[in-house]
Amino acid sequence: MTITKIKCREHGGYFTRPIRRGRPPVRCAEEYPCNAQQIDKPVPKAKPSINPVTKSVPASTPVNDISQLSMAKAKAAKAQLELLGWTVAGKAWTGTESRNYFASITATRGEETLYMQWINGKCIDQQYSLWDVEKPAANSKPASNLPFDPEEIPDAELAQLLIGMKVTWYNRLSGQTETAYCGKESIQVEHHYSGTGDERPGDRVIKFTDPDTQMFRAFRLDQLIKVG
Repeated sequence: MTITKIKCREHGGYFTRPIRRGRPPVRCAEEYPCNAQQIDKPVPKAKPSINPVTKSVPASTPVNDISQLSMAKAKAAKAQLELLGWTVAGKAWTGTESRNYFASITATRGEETLYMQWINGKCIDQQYSLWDVEKPAANSKPASNLPFDPEEIPDAELAQLLIGMKVTWYNRLSGQTETAYCGKESIQVEHHYSGTGDERPGDRVIKFTDPDTQMFRAFRLDQLIKVG
């Protein structure tokens, strides 16, 4: 390839280009600029450095989280009671009509029953009762007047029948009856077993919070005397 040197009429400098057919150019171009002019090419802007954003994720849920407090305290009580020979069942749940966090335990040991409930980490009540599950007649309970058969009614139907109603049950320890209104937000029907290992419908435990007093209440179905 033969190169020729040409003077640029526009800038007065010289540029080189290969010899080609046709009339030679008299001005430089971008592909062969003359030495009298600079063709400034825009320098591309550097792209900003993009650093990934690292989100801080806590290693574990703190124990003082209000949603965990009730459960943590119920578990601690369960552990202590089991060391003393109690059989303990527990449950935790969130209120359906409020952002309250509940937990409760039912502990049994022979004829003894202990109920405890927490709301947002605070123990709102604990109740202790005696009830002979093997010989219900030994509890000296007054005659019941109920609109259902305690031996036949299913859990769901029992809960629906009690919701919002005044209920009266017998407290063997005090020898007196007790009355409360059965709130719908926290009603529970729990199953428990007699000393022989058999399940009796009357051993089911009804647990709820009285909406009038905000007190936690609990009793065995065998203790129930009246609804309404």
